[in-house]
Amino acid sequence: MIKKNWRVLALTIAAAFCMNSPSRADSGSGYYMGVAGGISELGVDKRQFAENTIAYKGFAGYAFSDYMALELAYLNGGKASTDSNAVVAGGTLEVETRGLNASVLFRARTGSAFAVYAKAGYSQYDFELRDTLDGATIADEKISDGAISYGLGLTYTFFEHMMVKFEYEGVNVADGDLNALLLGIGYKF
Repeated sequence: MIKKNWRVLALTIAAAFCMNSPSRADSGSGYYMGVAGGISELGVDKRQFAENTIAYKGFAGYAFSDYMALELAYLNGGKASTDSNAVVAGGTLEVETRGLNASVLFRARTGSAFAVYAKAGYSQYDFELRDTLDGATIADEKISDGAISYGLGLTYTFFEHMMVKFEYEGVNVADGDLNALLLGIGYKF
């Protein structure tokens, strides 16, 4: 029974993608918003720390044309921990990051429904480093920094106003870096 339901769902999704035609594709301009989730790598240079975690973001923007858009986003890069880089033997280092990003997207259509883009912008991120031993916090440091952000992505528009977005986003701040692969869904107004 479950296999049959998955087949029906897969066929429904495939049919939805096939129904997209040039007359149903978006005009390329207007407001849009959405959410995305995926995997991120958090890195802190001074502690030789790099771990993968779950990330999510909310984004909103305005596309001026098929070729250019401005986008604002809140990205939570997740929370990761390790035992190997703590300041105290037997302790744990936890790293958490989140921030705001403003980007310009340079887009190129690759058909009636697909577009690829490169983006560049400015990000203001907070990295929180917390050393714990047996559940007690022994060191807590917050690093707030801003830096140039960058990324590449692909969007697919369907049902005229809906879009699926797959992107890589990165930012290298003074004491670390955040790299994320995200899959999202959005609505174009």
